[in-house]
Amino acid sequence: MVGIAPKVGCKSLGARVREKQHVKKGNVLLEIDPGDIAGMVAQRRAALEVAKAHLTNAQMSAEQAQAHVQTLLAAYASVQASTAAAAADTNKLRSDLARNSGLIASGATSKQDYQHSESDTKAAEATLESKPKQLQPTPDCASGGRKASGSTTAPVSGAE
Repeated sequence: MVGIAPKVGCKSLGARVREKQHVKKGNVLLEIDPGDIAGMVAQRRAALEVAKAHLTNAQMSAEQAQAHVQTLLAAYASVQASTAAAAADTNKLRSDLARNSGLIASGATSKQDYQHSESDTKAAEATLESKPKQLQPTPDCASGGRKASGSTTAPVSGAE
């Protein structure tokens, strides 16, 4: 004699065999209420749909984050390029200023040209000095991109 029990909790509609009755493989032993099973299946399907929605949300968030990273990398590369250009411009203007210093002493250039060279060099140096500040995080970026109060976020659990 062997004891039997269903793998899921549900109502029985009745046994189809009697105690100590000989049974063969494939015989129906117990009939269970299909309504209970249908409810459990519907519940599991709903949970699956919720999980799929969470997965889709996580994937979209990951894509958005990747696009944001690409934008930041492009902006960083742009600042690096403009810094290199500003450095080259500043070096050229410093060289011109040094040359004009010698020329003004000999009278080969006007005082006005020398003053323009001097002011252009100072402006270029100020521009070059400001370039590293463009790479500093803004307050919004430093806080992880979170907006001020009033914004909402929905957590995604299980996303890695």
